[in-house]
Amino acid sequence: RRGEPWLLDGARRLQWACTLTLMTIPQPFMHTVECLNAFLTEVKRLEDWLANRLSEVTATFAVHDSQLTSLKILSEALLLEADECNTTDEVMRCESFESFASVEPIPRKLLELGAATHLIGYIRSTPARAKKRAMDVAREQAETSLAMSEFRNEADIKRRALVEENSAALARSDHRPIVVHLRTTRANPAEQPNSSRLDAQVDKQHGGSSPATAATAGVTSSHATVSATLASHSHLTGYTRDFCVVSHNVQELVKDGVSMYASCLASYQLKTVAPAGCAAWSMRELISTLVGAMVSPAVREAQREVLVEFLETHVPKCDAVCLQELSNELVGSLEAVCAAHAPRWHFHASKRPSSQRRSSGCDARTAIISMRRFTAEEDCVATFQSSSATLAARSRRYATVTFMPDDALATAVTLVSTHVLHSSCKSSPSSATHGNVANIRASEEQVLAQLRPRLAAEGLVLLVGDFNGPLANAPYLNIGGPSEVRDEAGVRIWQQCPAEATQLTWHGAAAPASDGVVVMSTSAATVTRLTCCLSL
Repeated sequence: RRGEPWLLDGARRLQWACTLTLMTIPQPFMHTVECLNAFLTEVKRLEDWLANRLSEVTATFAVHDSQLTSLKILSEALLLEADECNTTDEVMRCESFESFASVEPIPRKLLELGAATHLIGYIRSTPARAKKRAMDVAREQAETSLAMSEFRNEADIKRRALVEENSAALARSDHRPIVVHLRTTRANPAEQPNSSRLDAQVDKQHGGSSPATAATAGVTSSHATVSATLASHSHLTGYTRDFCVVSHNVQELVKDGVSMYASCLASYQLKTVAPAGCAAWSMRELISTLVGAMVSPAVREAQREVLVEFLETHVPKCDAVCLQELSNELVGSLEAVCAAHAPRWHFHASKRPSSQRRSSGCDARTAIISMRRFTAEEDCVATFQSSSATLAARSRRYATVTFMPDDALATAVTLVSTHVLHSSCKSSPSSATHGNVANIRASEEQVLAQLRPRLAAEGLVLLVGDFNGPLANAPYLNIGGPSEVRDEAGVRIWQQCPAEATQLTWHGAAAPASDGVVVMSTSAATVTRLTCCLSL
């Protein structure tokens, strides 16, 4: 039909697609895309200014060359003589040929051809070729000149100032934080637990150190130890309590981490007006420039400050904060912040990746921070098989801790800060709506297998974090609906995620939320309410 987008020419179809991109980018991300676009525009102007300075300095070295003039005269004279030559032999018999060949070597293959067309063309292009050689030499001299060194220093100062000025936008995550509220209850009312008595028993089992001390020191408890503690408090039933978790993927400042913003910026710049005389950035230029800025000390410090402010806001208001996509450097920094905080924040992070990651890849560590004392566990490990036979399986480690029941908690809760590996098709625009079903399922099954002793001891298991795909569509869930609960060999499992998008997607394509929560429990630890929504 006339005027339909799929019948438009290529350029108009691309413009139409980019218009849709701008319409579907969620507003919080749109603000960041606009800020980053303004930053890249200024960087582009600076790069163009430096290129113009190089051209000016090159021109000062490319002075009039008498050899170029004589070569031009010689080639024009030879062209006049060879005007009526039809073969290479006839051209070679011209009087000025020997003089020309002595200053401008001629490829042998041109002399072996019978027809003179290619040889005459080579002679005609000699002045332009010689001028280019002279300009290349002049440019090399300009590159190493004192003048260009001063211009580069000036550009570096301006570039650092731009990075510092835009450090907040450069450090901003491509995820929106979520908050999970879980309500649990038990049947057959009995006495409520005494938190000091429970802490004393757990301390004794840890050799005199509290669970928080054990977590901070990197000591992990065995399933048997915690299970014994839970069994000793199995009579504590009949009361209802809420458990609140805030979760956030902070985005690692590496190539893989910034690819979403780069793809949206590529589309955004096709729609917006570039600086006068500037072409739109390629994806490679976008990623290179963004990563180059993000690895700067100013942006890394800005990310740390933003994250500490985030923790200051949320840690006192919830039971735990789960973080995903942390670099080794950021884990060390946050651990020091938590240790120095008053009152002390308890911190536990997943172990360093066992294999050396690619230079462009993420460390992808996860962490849990809380004002409540907890027992640090061995990392839950999920291994994901690749759809390609040429790619090896990859693993993710999830930070895992257990909160023991007390006056504020009806049952033991094992919390897993989760970051499911995305599917191999994540880089395609259409994959944003296809989900990550296979990897989410594989992650659930492997965590369930590792933490089944917790569930057998009537505890709860919470997987909270980034699943790189939708879990459910409703923002609010009253537990009990058969379509919302599934049973896995006696274990009840619930999934939930916000109704709105939580992550920027490839080229800004519309997609369901990719951050959420999975709850696992036995029938003894009853979940009566679960909500998962965007954090304000």
